[in-house]
Amino acid sequence: MAYDITDETLLSLALADEDHEDDELRRKHIGSISILVFVGTEQSRYECSERWQSRRTYLIRSDLLPDPCLNMPWQALYSAQNNRAFITTMGVDVPTFHYRRRLCEGWGDMT
Repeated sequence: MAYDITDETLLSLALADEDHEDDELRRKHIGSISILVFVGTEQSRYECSERWQSRRTYLIRSDLLPDPCLNMPWQALYSAQNNRAFITTMGVDVPTFHYRRRLCEGWGDMT
């Protein structure tokens, strides 16, 4: 049994192969664009959340003691080392608190 392959058959196979390659390229482009849109959306959401959190001037549940009978509030605040909680309760951030604490310890040694 012999197959009769004509020029038209070869041309149609070549065109079909090119169409397949074009479809594959389109799928890759659509995938790349989808990933970029997703990453951009997540980045925007993260930046919005950061801006919102920096303006928050109140403590949230995770800043509070789980069981106030076990620890003093000062111990929980100090162990968390949360800048926002330090600023809300004392008016200074964690590095400034440590700096002032070292100054006070050094002041006691001078007398």
